[in-house]
Amino acid sequence: MHAPIDPGTGAKASRRRALGSHHVPDAAVPWLRRLARFWGAIGFLGWLFWRLRQGIPSAGEEGAWEASVELAFWFLAVIGYVLALEWEIVGATVMAMSGAGMALWVSQFNEPPFGLVILLLFFAPAAIYWTIWQRYKPLWSVATLGALLLVILVTGSVGAVRVYDNLLGPTHPSSSAERLPDSPVTWVWSGAVTSTSAEVRARIDGDPSRARLAVSTRVDFEDALYFDGVTASDDDQGLVVFSVDGLEPDTTYRYAVEVGGSLDMIRTGEFGTFGDGEWDFVLASASCVRTGSNAAVFDTMREIDPDLFVMYGDLHYGDVATNDRDRIRELYDGIHEQPGPAAFYRSVPWDYVWDDHDFGPNDADSTSDSRPAAQTVYREVVPHYELARDGQQPIHHAFTIGRARVIVTDTRSARSPKEDPDGPMKTMLGADQLHWFLEELAAADEVYPLIIWVNSVPWIAPADDGVDHWGGYDHERRLIADFIADRDIDGVLMLAGDAHMVAIDDGTNSDYSTDGSGAGFPVLQASALDRPGAEKGGPYSHGAFPGAGRFGIVEVHDAGDSLEITLSGRTWDGEELASLRYTIDADEEALAW
Repeated sequence: MHAPIDPGTGAKASRRRALGSHHVPDAAVPWLRRLARFWGAIGFLGWLFWRLRQGIPSAGEEGAWEASVELAFWFLAVIGYVLALEWEIVGATVMAMSGAGMALWVSQFNEPPFGLVILLLFFAPAAIYWTIWQRYKPLWSVATLGALLLVILVTGSVGAVRVYDNLLGPTHPSSSAERLPDSPVTWVWSGAVTSTSAEVRARIDGDPSRARLAVSTRVDFEDALYFDGVTASDDDQGLVVFSVDGLEPDTTYRYAVEVGGSLDMIRTGEFGTFGDGEWDFVLASASCVRTGSNAAVFDTMREIDPDLFVMYGDLHYGDVATNDRDRIRELYDGIHEQPGPAAFYRSVPWDYVWDDHDFGPNDADSTSDSRPAAQTVYREVVPHYELARDGQQPIHHAFTIGRARVIVTDTRSARSPKEDPDGPMKTMLGADQLHWFLEELAAADEVYPLIIWVNSVPWIAPADDGVDHWGGYDHERRLIADFIADRDIDGVLMLAGDAHMVAIDDGTNSDYSTDGSGAGFPVLQASALDRPGAEKGGPYSHGAFPGAGRFGIVEVHDAGDSLEITLSGRTWDGEELASLRYTIDADEEALAW
């Protein structure tokens, strides 16, 4: 192909160049063309590298058609690049329009700066070609094309922000919590609470060997107990873990980190130990919070002051698709950056298990390249109860609160791909975790009137091979339901997330045993903290309410011979969307509706 013909030299050429809006020296034109072609090539290769690193879903997988649209815009930009080799202004316009389209599209799934980078990668070469072209065109044509390119630029820039705000941005008002000043402690949170112990983890700016944790029932810490810190990571010396023991049951404690001999009173925290035996308690539960959220829902949950917050997945939407421990640590750091969530995390002890977006990419499973990093960093950063398995294993675990046994399953680390053709061998939990789970169920049924199963994805849904929830793993779901029915296990309550909605079922629709009787149990779906609403699964006896700024509350009143349980799905402004109250007989461990 030949380069476009320049206007030439002489008086006539000078007059033609003078019609343009800006004079460009003839000697600079070849260099500008090379720059435009080089920049365009960088844009194509850079996007292709990013997309291949993220992974291109195959036909039929969720996300495949979104990736196809991105590829279509990319191919359109490539066509524009080739056209510009012969017809500069035509090719430039095609590149600019395809860049704006791609920027708008990717802003559905990424923060605005990413969309703006995509826009500039393809718009900048077009602008360079326009600069070359305009130097010998009439002013009216220059103005017309300039207006078109300006519209494309503004549409791509403003549109990327608007698309992000509507799909990934805040879903309700921001927290009223004030941002704290800098201090030697970057963040701190607690978990693994029992009646006499707890665990606190922190990121500090200082020598971990000189860090201690002060724990006290007093605000002034005059009677504090001190516990030495231990470095939580081999390659990140700022992460410190404090194991706290020797505490009194059913007691509220405050804690603060001492760094270099000075107690940091800026980022102090609080937790309450559990009571022994017959003890009333309140759990808050939820999932799905956008990356960078500072939502008011965290203020609402903090005001309720639950004894424990159970987070079952999508703590962020990092979608890390590689074995990148540093990136996963950054995302954990990020959840503490905004004042609202940070204040809540310091005020209420946690229990947490991931789902897909905080374990790996969308619909992540055991084949995700992120798996080793996710396993390692969870054990470093998150305060957690003793895990059932060490090393690069799922993070399933169980603990006791009052007279309830809480069993937490990891539905990502060991699951088969949803398109796995192995039929009965296809698994959500993996053989080892499934065996552990069934043993935990049987053992808990012998001792505890209430068994709370924390499960990150919807349970109630029609069987449908290829979907991401339990409907796509129906064989294993039926196996679990048959075990519950055959062993006559009573008192099960499921807390589930992933679906961006509040929904409650009283057990009418949750029985998936072979004969359809004896395995139903109440289900509380509670989500999303700060993501757009979406309905998944069902039906639910008490309805489903898609939306954002939503969470669940479980209140347990222990009357000795029975437990009265109240399930509630609420919004950030305090509205109760659905509720269910029922009683479990603590002697016979049978549901009394």
